[in-house]
Amino acid sequence: MNIKAILNEQFYAIKSIENELNVIFTLLSEGNYDELVILERYKIMLLKYKGNYIVLKHFLDFVRTITSEKVGSSFDLEDIQTSLEALISINKDDLDVVTEYFYFTDAVLADEQKASEILKKIHTILSDKKNELDSYVNAYN
Repeated sequence: MNIKAILNEQFYAIKSIENELNVIFTLLSEGNYDELVILERYKIMLLKYKGNYIVLKHFLDFVRTITSEKVGSSFDLEDIQTSLEALISINKDDLDVVTEYFYFTDAVLADEQKASEILKKIHTILSDKKNELDSYVNAYN
């Protein structure tokens, strides 16, 4: 299989993920949604797209919003923490994931010391990005 065909398959896989996520986003936007239904849709996607960074990232974002004790008790907080740490290990400068990790550590785990460390990491990422963008701005002026 040539690279063009492989990239074409990637495109269709991404569109499939996008379509399935859009169904979830639509359900979430309706306001009065069943968390078990959303959880079940994410479970299907997590099994179908194993190791997919985007699917896992959106699932972990959803986890932070869960209010149902029944849904919340269907997984361990350590598993969520491990998943967030795995995403960060893949891309240490992903501001979205590091920020999600901060929210989880602060609000869910209530670990102020760890949250403070993560907040410092966020500040470093932002500073580095600002410096990088400033260098481009300077190059264009």
